[in-house]
Amino acid sequence: MDRDTIFKIFKVKIRQELEAFGSNLTLDTIEKFIEKLPQELTIATQIYKLDTEQKDKLLNLTKKQFGFTSGSHVYIKGTGIYNDSEEIELDKENWHYYLRHKNYLKDNIFRDNPDIVESLDYETDQIIKKFPKPDKDKKNVFSKKGLVIGHVQSGKTANFTHLISKAASIGYRFVIVLAGMTDTLRMQTQFRLDKELVGKNSAGIKDLETIKWLIGEEKFHPLTRLPDPNVALDNGDFSAPISNFSDHFSSTSDVSIAVIKKLARTGNEHKRFQSILGSLINWIEHANDKNTINSVPLLIIDDEADQASIDNSDVETDPTVINHSIRHLLSLFPKSVYVGYTATPFANVFINPANDYLGLPDLYPKDFIYSLPEPEEYFGSSKFFGIKNKENELALIEFIEDNEREIINDEDHDITSNLESAINTFIYASIIRRYRKNDKYCGMMIHTDHRNNQHNTVYSKVKEYILGLKCNYQVFEKFIEFKDKSQSIGRLQGIVSDLPIYNFEEFAKEYNHVTNYLKSSKGGKTTNIKVINSREDRLDYLNEELKYLICIGGNIMSRGVTIEGLTVTYYLRDTLKYDTLLQMGRWFGYRKGYEDLLRIYTTKRIAEHFEYVMAVEDDLRNEVRRYIEEGLTPIDFAPKVRAHMRMQPTAKMGNSALTKSYSQQTIQTIYFNRDLSILNCNYNLGKSLIKKYKDSFNRPNNLDYKYLAKDLSIEDLLSFIKDYKYTPYNSFDLNDIIKYIKKRVRDGEIKVFDILISGIKQLKEKTEPTKLFGLSVNPVKRNLRKSKGREYINENIVNIGVISDTADIKIANDNDKLTLILYFIDRNHSDAFNESDKNYSSENLTFNPIGFTVVFPETKIANGEIDYYQQIFE
Repeated sequence: MDRDTIFKIFKVKIRQELEAFGSNLTLDTIEKFIEKLPQELTIATQIYKLDTEQKDKLLNLTKKQFGFTSGSHVYIKGTGIYNDSEEIELDKENWHYYLRHKNYLKDNIFRDNPDIVESLDYETDQIIKKFPKPDKDKKNVFSKKGLVIGHVQSGKTANFTHLISKAASIGYRFVIVLAGMTDTLRMQTQFRLDKELVGKNSAGIKDLETIKWLIGEEKFHPLTRLPDPNVALDNGDFSAPISNFSDHFSSTSDVSIAVIKKLARTGNEHKRFQSILGSLINWIEHANDKNTINSVPLLIIDDEADQASIDNSDVETDPTVINHSIRHLLSLFPKSVYVGYTATPFANVFINPANDYLGLPDLYPKDFIYSLPEPEEYFGSSKFFGIKNKENELALIEFIEDNEREIINDEDHDITSNLESAINTFIYASIIRRYRKNDKYCGMMIHTDHRNNQHNTVYSKVKEYILGLKCNYQVFEKFIEFKDKSQSIGRLQGIVSDLPIYNFEEFAKEYNHVTNYLKSSKGGKTTNIKVINSREDRLDYLNEELKYLICIGGNIMSRGVTIEGLTVTYYLRDTLKYDTLLQMGRWFGYRKGYEDLLRIYTTKRIAEHFEYVMAVEDDLRNEVRRYIEEGLTPIDFAPKVRAHMRMQPTAKMGNSALTKSYSQQTIQTIYFNRDLSILNCNYNLGKSLIKKYKDSFNRPNNLDYKYLAKDLSIEDLLSFIKDYKYTPYNSFDLNDIIKYIKKRVRDGEIKVFDILISGIKQLKEKTEPTKLFGLSVNPVKRNLRKSKGREYINENIVNIGVISDTADIKIANDNDKLTLILYFIDRNHSDAFNESDKNYSSENLTFNPIGFTVVFPETKIANGEIDYYQQIFE
């Protein structure tokens, strides 16, 4: 019995029965169900016989489909396992929009990789549980704003598509997707949502599998579409439907969805905004019955949320038109959720949370910030800039001179040897991908400038060079050199390169096949060498044969537009703006099967800038992680990021030697390894430090339950934080902390530090105080963090969330001194330490474990540190 038959039996005879168990489904239930299947099954008059081998196959498939296999995520069964009071319960058993979409993904998109669906389900669970559940009570009013941080070309669209299916399931009736600023990007998103949510083959592609909805079943109702090729100037974007807003939503229980460009212009006294967003707002504002709006919960998905949505005007009282229009659109609905998606969130986290224009709050993600993990097969910065050969050189980067850009953009100069080499490399890589049957799409990007005129100049040179290509033995020898290098690069990545062994005649046949594709033309224009900018072509994979494609362009290619199968990049455009530079990196993405063939042609300066900005991006993601680990809200997060995220590049920026600023910041131990030897080591470390300064402690502010020692040797602080035993999940970078303190010492700004021993005022019953050298400290109670406390319990590691106390932070800040705050944790009342399990026996703990916080004073000496905010926006 083949795999397709096994899958058919699962879909028809097994899945629906097991889904009925909902959260009560267990592995034992699955095994018993499969075991009891009859020896013969009938499906559409066809009889299938099941023996032991076939049942084993069905069991393995069913376990995989329902998430009962080992993987990177646990299958979430929707039982409301999240305890945070701000989070909704995930009762997904009756979420029909979600179930329909999840099954579509499993049956079609990720049929051979159901683990990917489970991962997608898990990540979107973390987001949807932040959404309020709309209900019919008109008094239930909310406006939530969040941000999801992904990676460039890493599957953000898949994430928000699945999120939309969940939002529809819990009652959101109107979904607006702001799909970038270009027709190409809007069309890509429209086609994707038509296929996966609406159930429409809008491009008329043969054998395309779309989601299927039953007759009479609630479904998605599209308000936008792909362009009609038979109608001049039609782009399919939003224009007001014939029916009034009130009539439309009163006549259907379907979820309406609009995929629109992010365009708006200032209107007049009759119509506040014009263009696409203006048309949408005008349709809503002219609702016959204003009460209809109250019954329509709104979800806005803002793709590429850092582009155009941000108010980048100099004056906060006069926002940009697009920003104003989005804020106004949200204000029309008493129940709304706004979720921005971006891979470059620098601008989003620097929005002033307090900014309010005409009663319209800005788009700062005040309610949640969620950072998506880098997918396993994603080929990102760590690989492009991390794979080095034995000479310690970047293996995938081909360096060219800084003056190359000036030459290639000059119409009086011929094509350069470097660009010729890049084109040849693309042809060789395409030949090998064709041999591997991995050449559905092979792409090359050429990006030298943002100006359209320069694109046409480069196009002419590329076209002339390709039209003149002929195969000869010299070309064949270059191909063999490329093969050898690719094999070496494969070894560096731990893969065995599958490479063809062609003689000259066989190679010539393959070479001509690829180059003839590139030479093809229609109406005097090449069809597979394209200029992609605001004046020229758009990428249309749906209606054109673009198997081997060379794209020449600028800004349009750097925002959301995907060059499928991008293999070779020739990139010369430099910029110092972080977000712009990151978005230019279209070479990031899924490159399975041709990782050894990837190449980037660029200058050393640009490569160094990329390495530098990757470090900045990593730093921001770590800040998001810290905000999650320490239980901060995004409102807390905003000023911390503004104050914290500074760095000092070395003379060579690409080395990314970072010096962060911890001015007015705190770090703290929130993870504890309960191994008694580690707890004892840290306890004795604190004990030794207290012993050294036992005669220096006094009561701060007449508080008889705390102790403060002032003006101590900074070396003792450095020794303490160096020798303290941390877990692998520490929420701060110890090397950065030490580097920062030493720098402030060298600057003469920090000379000494204080120690504050914290405690509680009233000793609890059965609590044993910590008594050391004449000091008696009432230990603090610190329980496990609600949702993450036992995440690493199998490693005997617990997470207490936050150890610091705001009163202690205030004492340190009032003294304006670098301060180490020591906390002894009540072992008898803190559930992090008073409950035994297979890895830990609480009765063996005879002392109160120690943790700490370090509070940094405000920095007075900048010493050339560069503020991220200034770098991004100046």
